[in-house]
Amino acid sequence: MEALKKGAIGLLILAVLFVIIGLSLPKETIVKRSIIINAPLDVVFKNVNNLKNHEKWDPWQATDKTMKITYGAVTEGTGASYSWTSESGEGTHTITESMTNKSIKVELDFKKQRTMRGWWTFTGKDKGVLATEGFVNKSGKCFCSRYINLFIDAEIGKYFSKGLKKLKEVSEQAK
Repeated sequence: MEALKKGAIGLLILAVLFVIIGLSLPKETIVKRSIIINAPLDVVFKNVNNLKNHEKWDPWQATDKTMKITYGAVTEGTGASYSWTSESGEGTHTITESMTNKSIKVELDFKKQRTMRGWWTFTGKDKGVLATEGFVNKSGKCFCSRYINLFIDAEIGKYFSKGLKKLKEVSEQAK
């Protein structure tokens, strides 16, 4: 009986620690990756700004073979969108702001889960373009989601890196 009582107290302490630590973790995580692409700025920008060009370099589309994409009426610039369905989920990708050869803001609506906001920036460099992709994951008050933030940079970051390398390859071949 004494062992059971000590076990229950131990579990209670662990549960309290889990909550306290979770609440002390950051409410948001910024994930971003960059690469230098040796291609003209307008080529790199167009490969991201035109959603149909994503088929050439987007790692999410390449990874999920069950993904089916339906493009919106606009496929380039502000207001451009596509929707997807796949075995792993569904959602909509929308360009909410496009500033030619400078930046792009996007919204990813994962329907049953959440909406995320991301961005791209493009900076001309001596030998090409510094392209940066990023997004912010906000957990808010949910302490369990804050634990996810501990791993999200590594997980999402690997897809960003893979996509940026493929974007570099596609853009440099198009010179």
